[in-house]
Amino acid sequence: MPPRGSIACILLRCLAAAIAFFAVGNHPYNYYVLTRWVLFLTCCWGAWNCRNRIWRSFAPAYIVIGLIFNPILPFHFHRSTWQMLDIAAGTVLVLSLVFPPAPKDSP
Repeated sequence: MPPRGSIACILLRCLAAAIAFFAVGNHPYNYYVLTRWVLFLTCCWGAWNCRNRIWRSFAPAYIVIGLIFNPILPFHFHRSTWQMLDIAAGTVLVLSLVFPPAPKDSP
């Protein structure tokens, strides 16, 4: 049975991917602020969990997504650009669920 932390990380990535895909639609501004926070925190946690195996994991993708969706110093793009970024972020999060991380002790 996986540890509780990994189950929480899996659930958080599922939630973040769903929020990212749903953000493609037309929503109030506060939904997009929530999207930024959820994706940013999920990717920060994912990068932290991958700290021992940076290049054999999704850590670089988590870092890029976290920087783009960071709510503290936000980037401002056109709506069509945000829609592509939402789909890309959701896809990366789903792929990180499909391909499990390599064991920490593998070369």
